[in-house]
Amino acid sequence: MRYLVAIPALALAASAGLLVHWMLGGIAGVLANRTRRMLDRVMAPVRETGKVSEEEVYGLPDNLILPMILCALGGLALTTNMLTGPARFVGAVAVVAPLLWRRRALGMARQRARQELWEILEQVHLSLVFGGSLAATLMNIVDKNGENGGVVRGRMRAHRQSLLLRGPEEFLEVLSEELRINELRGLLRRVRAARRGGTSYEEAVQSAIADVRQEIWHRAETDVEGAPIRLLLPMVFTLLPTALVLILYPPADMLRSMLAGAGPGVLP
Repeated sequence: MRYLVAIPALALAASAGLLVHWMLGGIAGVLANRTRRMLDRVMAPVRETGKVSEEEVYGLPDNLILPMILCALGGLALTTNMLTGPARFVGAVAVVAPLLWRRRALGMARQRARQELWEILEQVHLSLVFGGSLAATLMNIVDKNGENGGVVRGRMRAHRQSLLLRGPEEFLEVLSEELRINELRGLLRRVRAARRGGTSYEEAVQSAIADVRQEIWHRAETDVEGAPIRLLLPMVFTLLPTALVLILYPPADMLRSMLAGAGPGVLP
């Protein structure tokens, strides 16, 4: 009995701790962003990086306070009707569901961005093979797609002025900081090495294509291997209660009938 009381209490404390941690992290992030922007205005010209959050880049909601509250209330309403005692408060753990959803959505959005980046790098590599320059090739890709394309092309269009004024290295740095794709950072390092004479731009782009392709395959394999684990929790909350009702109802009805003195009950 002591464990039945301790487990829901620990779950409630953990959910409350996660909520407080998320709120404090959000406040700290806002203060850090404002402080950084103030220092940028005082110490140096305003740069293009750091203006757009990761959620805004990938089109995801930044503020999840309302969904978290609704999930917590829904979880409490469900467990209050189904359970008794301290276990009724276990549903508050549902407060972390929006955070888990956003983390999963960011991972899927980055995977789609990698696929788009793969296509763009293939175009860049083909142009470099035929003697085009890196800056001209990137500018051609930005101008040719117009308003079409996904996240990567959208951010490329947003920083077209940076490509014109600061060159491809600054342009790639801005994209890598906004998209948070490690393979794009690797491309930036190889481009800088190529400018110093260690290799060519063609080889740098070709190596980046191999990195992006390998990461896409690795992520796909990881998703396939982890699919049963991700499906376990929804199955527990959806199929298990129904299965328990179907399994336990006949013997429970028979036991009720026997205790009432009417003999074994017959299911309607």
